[in-house]
Amino acid sequence: MDPEELAKISNMPVFRPTKKEFKNFSSCIEKYVKLAGNSGWKPRKEGYENLDLTVQHPIEQNVWGSNGVYELLYMLRESRSLDKYRKLVSKTEHSATKKTHAEIEKLFWKTLKLNAPLYGADIEGSLMDKGTPWNLAELDTCLKDGLDTLQLSGVNNPYIYIGGWKTMFGWHKEDLDLYSINYLHFGAPKYWYSIDLDSNSDFEGLARKTFTERFEKCSEYLRHKNTLVHPVFLKKKGIKIRKIVQKPGEFVVLRATAYHCGFNSGFNIAEAVNFALFDWIERVASGVKFCNCIKDSVKINMSSFCQTLIDKFKKTRSSKKKAMIKTLMKVQDEDIKMKEMFKKKEEFLAEKKAKALQNRRNTIKRRNRKRCAASQRTTSKSKRVRRLES
Repeated sequence: MDPEELAKISNMPVFRPTKKEFKNFSSCIEKYVKLAGNSGWKPRKEGYENLDLTVQHPIEQNVWGSNGVYELLYMLRESRSLDKYRKLVSKTEHSATKKTHAEIEKLFWKTLKLNAPLYGADIEGSLMDKGTPWNLAELDTCLKDGLDTLQLSGVNNPYIYIGGWKTMFGWHKEDLDLYSINYLHFGAPKYWYSIDLDSNSDFEGLARKTFTERFEKCSEYLRHKNTLVHPVFLKKKGIKIRKIVQKPGEFVVLRATAYHCGFNSGFNIAEAVNFALFDWIERVASGVKFCNCIKDSVKINMSSFCQTLIDKFKKTRSSKKKAMIKTLMKVQDEDIKMKEMFKKKEEFLAEKKAKALQNRRNTIKRRNRKRCAASQRTTSKSKRVRRLES
C-alpha cells in the first residue's frame, strides 16, 4: 500500500456550531446534515491537481525593524505559473517541515527578516463550484443585497491567495470594516492573530505611538497593511490577542472591525471574501474611515446602499426584514447628516485656506510696495547727491 495515497482521502466535514445553535440539538444537526449532503461537503469536485492558475504579480515582502516592531516593504515581481511559483517556494519549505505548530510559530518570528518571501495575494477569482453551499462567490448576505449589481474585487467578489513559507499579511481591518471569511483549499496551515474587539482602541493608540510619523501622513495608516507587531509585544502592552492555526478544509470567520494579521507555513491556496450581517449596518457602517492616500481605497455610498435594501425589504414577506427598514432609514439619515457636516467642514477649511492664501499675497504685495518705495527714495537721494557734487 502506498502511504502517499492516504493523503488523497477526503476529509470529513467539520462544523463548529455557535452557542445559540448548540442549544437546539435537532435543528443544529438538521442544518449541518443538509450542508454535508450525501458524501460530505466539497467546494470543488475536480480537486486541485490540475489547477490552471497564474500567480499574478506576486509581492516580495521585505521586513525591517527590531524589538517586535516591524514594517513591510512590498515590491511587485513578474507573474508566473502556479507550478513555477510552487517550485520557487518549495526551496524554503524544508524550514517548517517536521515541526510542531508552536515550533513553526517561533521560527517565523525568529527568521522574519531573512529571505524575503514571495506572496501571490489578491488574485481575482474563485475555486469553488457554482451552487455549492458556502460558496464564497455566492454568499447571500445584506452586503450582496445592498450592493446589488455593484461588483467590488475582494469585497463581494473573492480573492485567491497563493502562499509559501513565511508569506505574511500585516495588521489591518477589512475594507469598510466588514466581516470576512477565509477558506483554506489545500496546503500548509495558515496562522492567524486577532485583536479582541474591546482592545481595538488600545491597539490603535499603541500603533499611533509606535508609528507616529506614518500616522501624521495618514490617519488610517494601518489600512496600508504593512505593519507587523509581535503578538508578545502587544500582550505585554495589555492588548488582548488571540490566535488560531487554520488547516486545509477549514474556514476562518473574522468579526466586523477585527484587526488581524498572520502568515503561511508553506505552499497553500486560500480564498477569501467580505460579507455583512445586519449589525454591521447598525453599529459600524456609518463610522467607517478611509485612507485617502491609497488610490483603490474601497468606498460605497451608504445612503444609496440603505435605500437599495429598503426598496428590496418593502417587497418581501419577511416580517424580520420589514422590521429592519426603520433602522435602515435611521442609518441613512445619520449618513446624510455626517456627509453634510463633512461638506461644511471641507468648505470651512477651503475658505480658511483661501483667506490665508489671500492674506499671504496681500502681505507680499505690501512688502513689495515698501521695498519699491524705499528703492525709489534711495534713487532720488542718490540723484540729489550727484547734483550737489557737480
